[in-house]
Amino acid sequence: MLSRQPNNRAAMAGLASVLNREGHATQAAALLERAGIAGNARAPANQQSNDLREQAKLATDPANKVALLRTASAANPADPWLRLDLARALSATGQRQDAQQEMDSLVDVPHPSPQALQAAAFFAAEDNRPADAAALVARMPASTRTPQMQAILSRGQLDSDIRTATSLAGTSPVATRQSLLALAAQPDPDGSRGSAIARAFLRQGDVVGARDAIGVAQQATRNQSPAARLAYAGVLLESGQDADARAMINSLEGAPGLTQDQQAALQQLRAGAAVRSADQLNKAGRTADAYDQLAPVLARSPDNADANMALARIYGTANQPDKALAINQTLLARDPANAQVRRAAVDAAIQGRHWELAESLVKDGLALTPNDPSAVLAAADLAQARGDNRRALQYLQNARSLRQQQIGVDAQGAQIASLDPSIAARAAQPPSDNPFRPADPPGAYGTAAIVPMTPAGTSATGTGDPMTSEINSSINSVRDELAPKLQGGVALRSRSGTSGLGQLFDGGTPMETGFSPGGFGQIRLVATPTFLSAGQLSGGGLTQAQFGSAALNIPNGRFIQPNAQTAQGVALDASYKYRWLTADIGSSPLGFLISNVVGGVELAPQLADNVRLRVVTERRAVTDSLLSFGGTKDPYSGITWGGVTSTRAHGQLEFGVGKGYLYAGGGYDSLTGRNVKSNTEIEFGAGGAYPVYKTPTDEVKVGLDLVYFGYNSNLSYFTLGQGGYFSPQSYFAALIPVSYTQTLKDLTWSIGGAIGYQTYTQKSSPVFPNNASLQGQLDTLAASTPGLVSFYPGKTASGVTGGVSGTIEYRASPSLRLGAKAQFQSTGDWNQLDATVYARYIFNGAN
Repeated sequence: MLSRQPNNRAAMAGLASVLNREGHATQAAALLERAGIAGNARAPANQQSNDLREQAKLATDPANKVALLRTASAANPADPWLRLDLARALSATGQRQDAQQEMDSLVDVPHPSPQALQAAAFFAAEDNRPADAAALVARMPASTRTPQMQAILSRGQLDSDIRTATSLAGTSPVATRQSLLALAAQPDPDGSRGSAIARAFLRQGDVVGARDAIGVAQQATRNQSPAARLAYAGVLLESGQDADARAMINSLEGAPGLTQDQQAALQQLRAGAAVRSADQLNKAGRTADAYDQLAPVLARSPDNADANMALARIYGTANQPDKALAINQTLLARDPANAQVRRAAVDAAIQGRHWELAESLVKDGLALTPNDPSAVLAAADLAQARGDNRRALQYLQNARSLRQQQIGVDAQGAQIASLDPSIAARAAQPPSDNPFRPADPPGAYGTAAIVPMTPAGTSATGTGDPMTSEINSSINSVRDELAPKLQGGVALRSRSGTSGLGQLFDGGTPMETGFSPGGFGQIRLVATPTFLSAGQLSGGGLTQAQFGSAALNIPNGRFIQPNAQTAQGVALDASYKYRWLTADIGSSPLGFLISNVVGGVELAPQLADNVRLRVVTERRAVTDSLLSFGGTKDPYSGITWGGVTSTRAHGQLEFGVGKGYLYAGGGYDSLTGRNVKSNTEIEFGAGGAYPVYKTPTDEVKVGLDLVYFGYNSNLSYFTLGQGGYFSPQSYFAALIPVSYTQTLKDLTWSIGGAIGYQTYTQKSSPVFPNNASLQGQLDTLAASTPGLVSFYPGKTASGVTGGVSGTIEYRASPSLRLGAKAQFQSTGDWNQLDATVYARYIFNGAN
């Protein structure tokens, strides 16, 4: 029957599994025997099945394990416990429906044996189907029901009572609460009753009710058993009641009569608590304190997978992805089928830019555990990192489907997966070899304490299963990236200066749409109707002489009053952003006296761990004044001038340093305008920022910015040939920015400010720097006209500089965002106030 022999054990085991499915058990057994992973095919059925079962216990490859158990079950189909082992193995690989069919085939017969019913009841209970489990026990003769079966029967009745109570939740929350607490007020020797009721409260989003249910259960059962206290501690930690959970765990210290399993569970609770606390501290940026939580666990159990994964996450936060990857690869070598470890390894490989390794890890994971949602999530992570959001969404939707199959669905929605009740541990003194603490002075964050966790039953997605919540959140995020968007708003800008000259009011109503072409990157199309006003130039002759060519008319006193300086038009811009590339092209407002093509390209590749190069080439309008932005017309000569653009090349290196960053860079600008003298600029900058306080929702950041720039010519004025933009020959400022940001469920806001010192020098500048003839005439007139100058004088100034800013964005619905931002800054010899309000609608199909 077999024309080719497989050349490896895994392939032979897989083929044996196929043969078993097709009813060829004898051929499958023979194939396994040739592979050296089965017993003697001619041995009695029971012996052969036992040999295969023992080999399955040692198998690390899930596919091999399933193949061995299928063959064992085929050799001895009457053994319900072999079927149970097979169903468990199938369920572990995500084949939940196949697992259930295996057990159903045992009992969907006229007279199933008590052992078959018992095995099926065990599996239904483990599969989180208490009602099905109880129904199976009810089919057993009363004389054959063991204490375990009686417990399953009681659990099924309790589940029915809980469903009845919670069915009132939509109409009478008070009645639901009272009914659930009444159910908790009954003896609970092993803690399963109180825990189940507390979790029912968590599914309702009632954390206080969960804690109260545990309290009522404790009062109803005097002298609680260790099993009950372990169960209660687990659910208290799930609800975020860390202090109560730790007290419960501490009550078990030195308790007599703990079984070996209970001692292991207690140890697991302590380790799990350290892991969760470390994760919370790590998210808050407190890597040294996070390590302190893990160190005692790792000292006791160096091979603890959860603790090692948490340590890898700390290294990832500390921008040391290669160390994180090494830890996860070590764990993966021990347990190749652990999809969670594999996903963590993929994330570390992505962070370290080891793309081929990440691809290989994802491919192997999908082949090894195709029905594990974590393996599919790793593929989604890689697709997102590659910028392929459409494929990432497909993977995420597949992962959600697999997770729902894995945890089951009940009449009220997603069934809550039982979380590992391994949550609390006492804080330990920081070890001396903490690799994350040397940069922090002792006591910088106070005592390393357990950080309260977000209750598992109160996620924003409405499900108590953390993985489902994560998947739903990722799906929403990717959908937002893919979905078309429409945004509109009002932007206002006010700049100080002399009316008719440097003063400026700028009002715009930007209208924007965006979409993701093929799921790669973002395209934005923006049209901004814009209105500018510089006011009316008024005053005597010397004031008038600061505009256009009016200075040449001082001697005869024949002045032409210029019109109020206004302009209006529509600016256009189209941009595309994909990973580290951003490019755009557009125009300064069409309708201004002078309009220009503008645009640019920015490349920001990561060169190495924690090092990014940012290179920008661009042509932009200089928006300091109406003259520089849109141009104006001289009422005497009829000459139009202004409309300045800056063609700029800039390079910058950015370094990640712990939780902060540093940067340094410089650039060169060439500035041109119509009938405006050409100019050049050089610029340098350096600085950085560091979060001095950080939690999962709040951050305070302090930084330092050093700024230097200088122009070849001073063209700050408003006569013919001048540019109307601030252009000192040297400018230096040192600023200390401080910002506070808070990110809540539907609201993100920040407030910040900067204060520093500035000093700048402006050289004298000809009134008509671009026209030697006009300048010569003015030189002659100035020699005989008091108060008239042919050169603007230079100056040097120093003083305080700085500003304040604030932003806010509110998610009014899954599709609608409302936001505002404002900024005031005082720099050079001018002040400016900017304010924007906007509304953005995302066509993501959300209600």
